Amino acid sequence: MAEGTVCLSGLYDFVFKHRGDDAALQINGTTQLGREYCKICKRLTAPVPSAQGFYLWGQYNDKRFWTNIYLGKAGLGKSANLRSRLCEELKDERAFAWRAVYTSDELSKIRERMHGPKYVANWERAAKKVLTTHIIWVSMNDKSNADVLRIEEDLIEALNPIANLRRTTPPPDLKKDATVVFDEFREQIHHGRSCPTCGNRLAKLALACSAAKLQPSPA
Repeated sequence: MAEGTVCLSGLYDFVFKHRGDDAALQINGTTQLGREYCKICKRLTAPVPSAQGFYLWGQYNDKRFWTNIYLGKAGLGKSANLRSRLCEELKDERAFAWRAVYTSDELSKIRERMHGPKYVANWERAAKKVLTTHIIWVSMNDKSNADVLRIEEDLIEALNPIANLRRTTPPPDLKKDATVVFDEFREQIHHGRSCPTCGNRLAKLALACSAAKLQPSPA
């Protein structure tokens, strides 16, 4: 088992720098700025192992209090492991980061200008992850895919992430495994509060995201 945290401040630096340029939000790789964004995602997720496990999107606010936003799981396949899953979600659901500088209505209009009726689902998923500043991950390769799914159910109940709408009663037989993952998440959350690599950029990001939160997100 291993664990770590992906700090997204580098993505927000890119967002602040390129606000006003629709090309930076392009998903299909046809613009230079869109490809630059993808390179940042790849670099940020490079330390994440190609392993099975769990990941937690969340936010530190300007007082460094943490909010759980979304809990996901990753498998062992080439495109389903932790590194691939996180990188692809950051690329495909990039609108979550741009909500720090655009309203939801502005983002919808940008999507329509660039992609027409495409990528609506990507935008809608991204809207649920607005305000994310970090993604915490925990690898777990010694469980079956079925067990990972059941452990995920337990973690969702315990962590109560605001973007996970599907809730089921977790099984009692994997509670110890879920507790181990929960404890690793908590340790990373506590460590992140004093992370020296974030510094003032984290406070700036939190304030920008707090301002974005005042704007209504699509249901």
